[in-house]
Amino acid sequence: MKKLKRLFDRIPRIVRILIDLLLAVALLLCWYIAKGSPAFGEEAAFRRAEQAGMVGPSVLLDRLFTSSDWPFVNYNLLLIGDDGDSILFYTMHTGRNTSTSMDNVLTRREKTDGILLTTLPSDGVPFAHQRPTSVPLLLFVDDPAAVKATVRLTMSDGSVLTMTQIRDWHNHGLLSESEQAGYVTGTVRDSFFLFEHTVSPDWQQDWAAEREQPDTYDEWQTDWIDLLYTNSRYAGSTGEWPAAIELYGADNRLIRTVDYTIRSRAGDAHASE
Repeated sequence: MKKLKRLFDRIPRIVRILIDLLLAVALLLCWYIAKGSPAFGEEAAFRRAEQAGMVGPSVLLDRLFTSSDWPFVNYNLLLIGDDGDSILFYTMHTGRNTSTSMDNVLTRREKTDGILLTTLPSDGVPFAHQRPTSVPLLLFVDDPAAVKATVRLTMSDGSVLTMTQIRDWHNHGLLSESEQAGYVTGTVRDSFFLFEHTVSPDWQQDWAAEREQPDTYDEWQTDWIDLLYTNSRYAGSTGEWPAAIELYGADNRLIRTVDYTIRSRAGDAHASE
């Protein structure tokens, strides 16, 4: 024992400190493995939510921060996954005071023939700013050849809104000057089409007034509130919004036309009965 002690005493102090640190790291690694190797961070929370909801594992498509111009939906970060048959939305409120109703909430929406057109997930009627608000629509398409999309959305008053967008930054050349000037709005994402349409700051007041005096409201404005409500985590809207979707390839050739209807989950279930 004395020989071992003398041998240990000959080891420089800095070396002994490094050995102690390595042993501590090894013990922490053993503990981490014994716990099942839990991951850390946002994606790890998303994966745990998948397991708890018995869905996935999905391919993580995007990590999207909500815009200050969008309706306030009680979160500021959206993780989007694709499990093949459906799109998974995982909402988080990052930063301080993260205890919101949409923090760490997983929402699953099924595709129809490889397509999903929907709005932001929410827990009710999103709060609108007292200024023009940009309402986002998200289009997911399984076909990787589809790099440009035009959506013609029919509103409740019969008017048709036309929007064109691309996905993947490399496809900017697909847009004509008229599309860039008149139809295309929103940020280009790599994995899905992100459309944005600006509505007036009166839309939420109109929506509230419609429920008290149905003949005195602006139907165009309230349509957007009801449309956003289709991706609520609760019952959501019972309305339907028909949309004609045109998909184009990298050569700007039309490859597919789809008749689609935006509904809430309850509406989808009712339509499938």
